Amino acid sequence: MKNPIPILKEKGPLAVRYWIEKEFFENEDEDLAWTLSRLPEKISILKKQSRSGYWYYPDKRILGPHSYLKKFTDTIDTIKTLIDLGATIKDASIQSAISYLFRTQSIEGAFCPKGSPSNAPYFTGLALEILCLLGLDEKQWVQQGFKWLMNCRQNDGGWVLPSHTTDPNSPSNHLITCTILRALAASSTWKKSKEANQVAIFMRDRMFTVDPYDKKTAKNGLSHWFTLEYPLRFPNILNVLDSLSKLGFYAKSSPIINCLLWLEQMQGKDGLWLPTKPQNETNKYWLTLNIARIMKLFGLISV
Repeated sequence: MKNPIPILKEKGPLAVRYWIEKEFFENEDEDLAWTLSRLPEKISILKKQSRSGYWYYPDKRILGPHSYLKKFTDTIDTIKTLIDLGATIKDASIQSAISYLFRTQSIEGAFCPKGSPSNAPYFTGLALEILCLLGLDEKQWVQQGFKWLMNCRQNDGGWVLPSHTTDPNSPSNHLITCTILRALAASSTWKKSKEANQVAIFMRDRMFTVDPYDKKTAKNGLSHWFTLEYPLRFPNILNVLDSLSKLGFYAKSSPIINCLLWLEQMQGKDGLWLPTKPQNETNKYWLTLNIARIMKLFGLISV
């Protein structure tokens, strides 16, 4: 595998070069950090935040109660983008967004944006991941959210949407379980737990299988597992490897080795990986940075 770090340092956008210096060379570049805080892209995003703390990008195809769910997911996605652009818990915009997220949380611990059922683990997983990435892992309500998730697992160790089934013996849904695995992997207090290890093994062993509830994947076979995307959203090789690497798994088991070999085959001659679906010009650098992070945690990249 060609080391992607040189081309990321040379041609990557400013934010990617900032993370390369910080994570791979342990270099806190103050000039890069200062410039990053004033990126026009970042300023443009901040201007679109509502006074209530959320972001919402209207879509004519999504109306009624679903628009409230989109408000929640748009906010999660935007916070992730801002974190990529150097935002932290100290930023007023991030604090305002966090307040919005907590206003959707129930007393029991579940995050339930308006329009969602009160026992939907998917939205709780999304919220917990972002809160942990922001360093709020040990907060009481974050821990309450994880405990709520542990109390609504299926007997096979994963999760489902309430609309799929209420039978605890039914098989788990890959999308929901993969989302919650990311939250566990982002949590400093849960990532070493037996529960996190169990969920990680569950997803590792179900790679290249059809989700019992997803009609689209059932129709298209296993192609979705071979999708390269950033940011991570859906069950695929990269999504599962990302969580496994953060949870301390080694590149020794057959599923992980096979996935890493496939990633090596997908790398371009220039050292970059390209998204499966065409996106903006900079996305290939973010995708490659994410893969480089995974390879580093597996001990496969040195600088």
